[in-house]
Amino acid sequence: MTRVLVLTTLHEFGMLNSLRAQGCCVTPLRMDSQLQSSLDELDRALSLHPPTSLAAARGTWLPLAEELGVILALQAASAGESLEWDKLPECFSHVLVISERIIPVDLVPCRGCLIGIECIVAHAFAGSEATAWLLKVLHGEKPSLRRIAHVCSYDPRPTTLHDMDVISATLGLSTPLAIEHYFYPTKEIAAGLFRRSDIDILHFECHGTITSLQIDNPYGMPIDVRDLYSDSGPIVYFFLGCNAGGKMNGVAPTFVKKGALASIGAYCRFLSGGSSGEVSVSAYYDALYQGLVAGDSLGEAVQAGRKAAAPDRIYYCSWLLFGNPNVIFSTQKFGDINPYY
Repeated sequence: MTRVLVLTTLHEFGMLNSLRAQGCCVTPLRMDSQLQSSLDELDRALSLHPPTSLAAARGTWLPLAEELGVILALQAASAGESLEWDKLPECFSHVLVISERIIPVDLVPCRGCLIGIECIVAHAFAGSEATAWLLKVLHGEKPSLRRIAHVCSYDPRPTTLHDMDVISATLGLSTPLAIEHYFYPTKEIAAGLFRRSDIDILHFECHGTITSLQIDNPYGMPIDVRDLYSDSGPIVYFFLGCNAGGKMNGVAPTFVKKGALASIGAYCRFLSGGSSGEVSVSAYYDALYQGLVAGDSLGEAVQAGRKAAAPDRIYYCSWLLFGNPNVIFSTQKFGDINPYY
């Protein structure tokens, strides 16, 4: 079984032992004042200097991320565990963080780059549902992948070329998937996608805040989309808008808490195009979608996307994965009917 590291602020003895019996390495953490202060300082630095290049990060927020890594390692040592960041990729392919606050270990320095490029980190609430969530994660889930819907509502002036990356990535898929692209839809059409039972992945590229997304057009008002979740709607969401994964009550984590298998959301503000110097996100999307239709797990596909975009485009490591990284999609059938017959 894949070696899994669990970093958790939960201290329920039975649950921790159950995880160890499943083969996980469990490291208890404390959300104390020192850790809270470290996270606050990192958040403030990222608000001023969002992730772009590793060189720029070294003079801005990266030292604070390194300090966060030191604090977590010291907490692990006090609990009798060893947390050596540079050795993590050799020992674990999955790192699961269960906490009442997001701990962005994806952004901790590792072997000269970031841990997020080498290990997948999935985040979950430290609540009563954590044990059931972990059992699903450890055993994986295998839903069908029939249809993808992609929405782009960025202001077209600085990002027109970047809007094409998802289209390019999905056009290269040799699979009988149905793929829908929406550019600057009305709010009613965009909101209706959340209720579509025939869509399995809903992918938004838009401006966002912690609780809201600009889901319709370049000049629309961001709306709180958390109430748009539907039990009969898509099962996986890609929310590529600033801060959509920044807080546990934010868009991406909330969709998982309400029942989605997984979601991706940015921990902080990021510069995805225009004058940022970050030329393209094509490599990330190509690897992500090619991995999903090839039978890789969601975690493996995200990891492949990060590696394909590395080492300069480190903002991909702020696109955190929430939910189950062991989701493996099946594209053998379109619904219950083979599309070739």
